[in-house]
Amino acid sequence: MKIYYKILLTLLPIGLLIVILMGLIHSHFTSKALTTLATTWLETRLSEAIHIAEQQDQNLKSYDLEGIPASVLKAQMDAEKQIRTIGVGKEGYIFAVDKQGHIVFNPNSSLVGYNVSDESWFQQLKEKRGTLTYRSDQGYNLAFYGYFEPWQWFIIATDPQKEFFGAAQRIKPLIWITGLLGAIAMAVALMILTHGLTRPLKSLTEGTRRVGEGDLKTNIEVTSKDELGQLARNFNRMTQRLQEITVLRNELEEAVRKRTAELMEMNKRLVKTERFAAAGQLATTVAHEINSPLQGIFSLVELMKDDVPQESESLEELESIETGLQSIKKTVKNLMDLNRPSGLEKSHINLNRVISNTFSLFNTQVAKVGGTIQLDLEPNMPYIFASSQLLSHVFINLINNSMEAMADDNVHETEKPRNLEIKIQTRCHRKRIVIKFQDNGPGIKEDVLPNLFVPFFTTKKKLGMGVGLTICSDSIHEHGGLLEAANAPHGGALFTITLPTDNTPLCDHDPPAQAEKKQQA
Repeated sequence: MKIYYKILLTLLPIGLLIVILMGLIHSHFTSKALTTLATTWLETRLSEAIHIAEQQDQNLKSYDLEGIPASVLKAQMDAEKQIRTIGVGKEGYIFAVDKQGHIVFNPNSSLVGYNVSDESWFQQLKEKRGTLTYRSDQGYNLAFYGYFEPWQWFIIATDPQKEFFGAAQRIKPLIWITGLLGAIAMAVALMILTHGLTRPLKSLTEGTRRVGEGDLKTNIEVTSKDELGQLARNFNRMTQRLQEITVLRNELEEAVRKRTAELMEMNKRLVKTERFAAAGQLATTVAHEINSPLQGIFSLVELMKDDVPQESESLEELESIETGLQSIKKTVKNLMDLNRPSGLEKSHINLNRVISNTFSLFNTQVAKVGGTIQLDLEPNMPYIFASSQLLSHVFINLINNSMEAMADDNVHETEKPRNLEIKIQTRCHRKRIVIKFQDNGPGIKEDVLPNLFVPFFTTKKKLGMGVGLTICSDSIHEHGGLLEAANAPHGGALFTITLPTDNTPLCDHDPPAQAEKKQQA
């Protein structure tokens, strides 16, 4: 059986018994109160009657007529007339009986002179004031009497009980109906109270079930400040604490995941560092083995060019040989850059000036192929602490890549070749300098973008080692910045360089050399 029905079966009989007892007690005290009220009322009527008799007797004494029977009779008759005018309800009246039991006066004139000395109520009369109850043809009557000594009369004010108990008798069914309605109201109140007591318990039971199923966001509405409300608040605090523990667990898992990703990234960088170290060793060997004979070949080609006529075909062949030698020299230089020591000399530089000076070197070369370079440099740029040599190397590498990509694209174009357009923009925002390098070339293939900065990854079909952009990325990284690559919305490649103005690193990870040092520490 549910708690709801247990409480009802226990409290409803008690409530009904209380209602019945209250009805009986109410009836008893109501009757008693009405009797007291009626007695007081009859006493006032009797006092008026005795006062009239006393006035008549006082008149007799004032004229010394109390010894004259005719005068006394006249005074008694006058007193009777005045007493008759005293109202005692609708059915009550005042009458007088002498000491021998004869009725002196009565509203019913047929009873005047009637001897009531044998009546039980007359025998209860005493020579003082008092109350009595007697039965007559009208039923039970309540009376209040007093003894008037000068005339030896018992003056009695009486009224049937049904008259002053009539209202109580008439409202008795109403009282019982009210009691019944009260019992029903009490039953309803008990049902509401019981429901109010069991509803929080039901909510707690449901909440416990939901928490057991894993719903830690369960929250029970607190509707009271009693023990059940306190229990609900404690339950809510428990679920909130469980949520906090769950959040902490998730944060811990996320921290472990991030740390794992960082370790994997660090491992990738260590592999990259090892590859650079191997490449550096190779570069040192190649530099020593190639640079010396290469310089000799360069000198020999220059001497041969001096001896060959200007319009000779041999001069063109020597220039082709010189171009090839320049490519070899550039390749060797790229290999040497792989082993370039970090921490080059830095100073406070004007970045706009470095960009202008660097790209001015290419104006003539770009113009020869019908291209243009557009500079959109924000004025009043703050100075940054950087190496102008490294940054110039980055810009040179980017413009060379654009020119090579455009040249390769024009070879495959069946329509009219496009002219190269390079746009460089600088902006300063929230202590960050953003440099955007955009061209109108073929762009970067989607499958190439993820590997663009991986060492030795290249899409060039000739003379490409795949280290140029890697070196650029590391150079920007050493300045605490980021180098990102994407395709421009309207075509072409878009490289974005972000540098701090206060030497606060923007990159998520340290450069390879610094990462290795931290791991060793």
